[in-house]
Amino acid sequence: MSWAKASYGSAKLIVKFATATHTQVSEVVLSTDSSNNVAITEYATVGTNGDLGTVTASVVSGNIGIEVNTVNTNTTVTVLATLIK
Repeated sequence: MSWAKASYGSAKLIVKFATATHTQVSEVVLSTDSSNNVAITEYATVGTNGDLGTVTASVVSGNIGIEVNTVNTNTTVTVLATLIK
């Protein structure tokens, strides 16, 4: 997921990881500054069988991008985001 940093410099996301048998949900908050530094925290993580993935973010070509790294290859990821000016 990505969006224009000029439009929204901060966000709150709920990220769900799901395999055939287990799920994980994490809440993520991020903010950026004028130098394209990204501050991100992933918290309120709950899962039925340990961590299924992690969330990171970066600014590339004026866009904020969310990167998700999954532990299992057959993981479905769903993101619900609130973008903040």
